[in-house]
Amino acid sequence: MDALQGRLPDGPANETVARARIAVLPVVVMMLVTAVLTVIAIAISVEQQKEIEVARLQAIANLKATQIAHWLDERVDDARILRRSENFLEDYYQWRDSGSVASRERIQNRLSAFSTLERYSGVLLLDDRGDVVLHTPGLEPWKDGGHVAALREVIQNGKPAHLGPYLDDKGMIHFDLVVPIDAMQGHPGFAVVLNSSSASFPPTDLLAWPIPTASGEVVLFRRDGEDILFLNELKYRTDSAVRLRMPLSDSQLMASRFLQLPEAGNGLVEGLDYRAEAVFAVGKRIDGTDWYLLAKMDWSELYGLSKRDALWIALAGVLLFFMMLTGLFLYHQRGAIARVKAMQREQDGRLQSLKLFSTVADSSSDAIFAKDLEGRYLLFNHAAERVTGKAVQDVLGRTDATVFPAAQARQIMANDQKVMREGRVFTYEEAFDTPFGAFVFLAVKGPLYGDKGKIIGMYGISRDITERKTFEDALSRSNEELKRFNLAMVGRELDMIRLKDEVNTLAAALGRPEPYSLAMFKAGSDAQEMPDASAGAQS
Repeated sequence: MDALQGRLPDGPANETVARARIAVLPVVVMMLVTAVLTVIAIAISVEQQKEIEVARLQAIANLKATQIAHWLDERVDDARILRRSENFLEDYYQWRDSGSVASRERIQNRLSAFSTLERYSGVLLLDDRGDVVLHTPGLEPWKDGGHVAALREVIQNGKPAHLGPYLDDKGMIHFDLVVPIDAMQGHPGFAVVLNSSSASFPPTDLLAWPIPTASGEVVLFRRDGEDILFLNELKYRTDSAVRLRMPLSDSQLMASRFLQLPEAGNGLVEGLDYRAEAVFAVGKRIDGTDWYLLAKMDWSELYGLSKRDALWIALAGVLLFFMMLTGLFLYHQRGAIARVKAMQREQDGRLQSLKLFSTVADSSSDAIFAKDLEGRYLLFNHAAERVTGKAVQDVLGRTDATVFPAAQARQIMANDQKVMREGRVFTYEEAFDTPFGAFVFLAVKGPLYGDKGKIIGMYGISRDITERKTFEDALSRSNEELKRFNLAMVGRELDMIRLKDEVNTLAAALGRPEPYSLAMFKAGSDAQEMPDASAGAQS
């Protein structure tokens, strides 16, 4: 069964391969040394490339931090335009003191025009207590008590400040710039709030990466309690602005490591970003805010950039490797040819064994088959075709469910699974129906092993014993009939012996000689029956 089990026939191949082995240690050592030197040179190149990229990140971080600071200053300057307008102040106090409708309308129109011109979502006026007294259409006053308290604190301090970014109930991002307005003599002060709202924060161009990059990204964040709150829309995470939070306690998080620097606000940091991707970054603190900015890059991109610089370094090593491998190839040529020839002989031997096994199997009058672990047929000889009425091409790759009735197929497959599970040979009597009638087979089934001794399926040899089984059943029925006949005949003989015994008893009672000689029966094993017969006669 070696051919069936996928075992190669023995031969001189292993000896040929063994003779082809040669000592290659010196060549291998030279190749390893060359490889180590190449790796060291590439590592130096990577470090140099990192220094270049860190300097570039530093420049980008400074640029973006400056741009954001200027953007905040521009918002303050916008509010100061209203602050410096004497007519605006006069209209405000006239409306607040006398309730002038005309003054209120002029203020409302000026706020709406200012909001449209400067592209704000809306403008609000707060009195000295922090209550909203006027706002542009479509802008709803705040409902959050904490936010209102923060506004009042800004008004009391008298210095411009920003609040946010924060989310409203509808998921929109808001950013408020609060600018207290100096009061006219004899009047209470008030404040202007410039509100910006959008689906993202801050304006996209502020944090855009200035040069082509695969992974470069500017991240804006702040500490919010025990969390890191990301303020801008991230490159690889949608709906992240003012929504994505990560624990400050995560020691691997790049933003957490940046805040733990001796002087948080400036420096190089390495760690994992919000994607859990290894990165390195340069950070800056935004002046006048609690915001931090990181200009980061993936290590994988740095390695990609380093490959270009390390190519020439590696090329020398590759060429040396190639020369050594070429020499090794030539040195081993004779051995390689020997191994190829040995493999060819092994393949020829295997094919010959398979052909021989196939010929033997097809010439057998017994059904010979093999199946894989799933019960699919791998081998199905001519005798199996004749018995089942199934062509081999219709059976290979399929299970018994396509060959036999369902109940019989389940029983056959259960027997097969037991053989493969226990790994030993079993003999079964299996009955099944075919297009030619009912058959009974004596099946010898055993496990099928692969090259490494692992069970890969099962094989079976089934012999048709239908005729013998029919004869045995007929013989059994004949024996039963003969047994019943013998029992009937013995009963009649016993009755005659009892009757003759009774006649003899009556003759003796009349003083006559016994007409029947029963001595041979009374002396044998039937002695116990005679008293019963005599008792019957006396009665």
